[in-house]
Amino acid sequence: MQEKLWLHKNFLLLTFGNVTSKLGSKIYEVMLAWWLVEKTGSAKLFGMVTAAGLISVVVCNIFSGVIADRFNKKHILIISDLISAIVCIIVGLFVMNDVLHVPILVLAAILLGITNSLFTPTLKAILPSLIEKEMIVSANSITTVISQVVTVSAPLIAGMMIKGFSFGLGVAFLVNGITYFVSAISELCIKYCHKVEKTSKNIKFLTDIKEGYSYVKNQKWLLHLIYVSAVVNLFIAAYNTILPMYFLHSYSDDGSLYSYALGAEAVFAIIAGIVISKKKNDNPTPASLKKELIFCGVPIILLQLIQVSYISILLVGFFGYYLTKFNIYFFSIVQREVSKDKLGRVFSIIFMVALSIMPLGNLIFGLFSNQIISFVFIITGAGIIISTLLIKVNDLEDISIENDKGIVINDCKIPNNNGFKFPKNNR
Repeated sequence: MQEKLWLHKNFLLLTFGNVTSKLGSKIYEVMLAWWLVEKTGSAKLFGMVTAAGLISVVVCNIFSGVIADRFNKKHILIISDLISAIVCIIVGLFVMNDVLHVPILVLAAILLGITNSLFTPTLKAILPSLIEKEMIVSANSITTVISQVVTVSAPLIAGMMIKGFSFGLGVAFLVNGITYFVSAISELCIKYCHKVEKTSKNIKFLTDIKEGYSYVKNQKWLLHLIYVSAVVNLFIAAYNTILPMYFLHSYSDDGSLYSYALGAEAVFAIIAGIVISKKKNDNPTPASLKKELIFCGVPIILLQLIQVSYISILLVGFFGYYLTKFNIYFFSIVQREVSKDKLGRVFSIIFMVALSIMPLGNLIFGLFSNQIISFVFIITGAGIIISTLLIKVNDLEDISIENDKGIVINDCKIPNNNGFKFPKNNR
């Protein structure tokens, strides 16, 4: 299956475009943070710019799913990348000509947040229309591996650009803009057949939004998974907030152990993606999700109980391994089981819930971090494990795909009259 994917032109073009723009964005984020802190001596301005982008993403996710479902997904990806490229290049030219004000950075963050809110659910929604259903899990795992490689390499590249070549923020914006432009060209070459329903012209925009929420509400299995993602993200936000403080308090860390732990988390995530991509006929089930979440929570609890530096680093790595497996299976199940004409709206709801919950976790656990540092990981680990109770296997056994009109792959239509059902004897 993995060999077929590497020969699949559409998948390669989509992945190349996504990874290219992601690399530019990660480099830009690192250089922006460094530049702002260096210029102001505080992280306050960086937090303000980041918050502006995050708020725009959350707000626009309300509408982005409808746009992804109603309009040509390929065109949305291209237009989103082109707008992002134009924004970055213009701001980059401003910076290089010493014309830079805080409102310009905030406006750029908002515009990039809007395009990202359109791009992300569309990217997830278009994949099942480009490849066969049995390739979805492998495709997600391969994409995850490459994304983690980008996550590890981008800060190194950014560091070289800052220290080795003394490049400033203007270059970071230009590089980001160029990668967005390359991504748009890659997506332009994708062969994608956009099918328009005859009734769609009479459907109002707000009606589409309500229909998306009604669909999620009526699909109990999907609603439970979104509940799970909300609870898990709350505790993961707490974990991410407290982790650097944990290494500082437990080992008087100067930042080196913490960086090793993050490196281990990324490496183990890459391993998880490779392991899943090598599996033949991998068919994730609700039982799979439960298992991965339980194994996510256990290492976090052990962090509090076994305070040995190298073991702590390994435990963070194992957390990254099982969280990556959960994410791959989670997205694969949604892409495989949700009706294609509603995938955009479903993913926009998922991302909106996740992005809305995480700041709450950051705030709550950040405020009380000093008081709960001695037992906070027991709370977060147990919280993740308990969240598995929200995954109700019985609801998922009766899943069947509503869209019986076939799977469109390139220009070919594959009959799909027998809806998939989760097997009762789960792995």
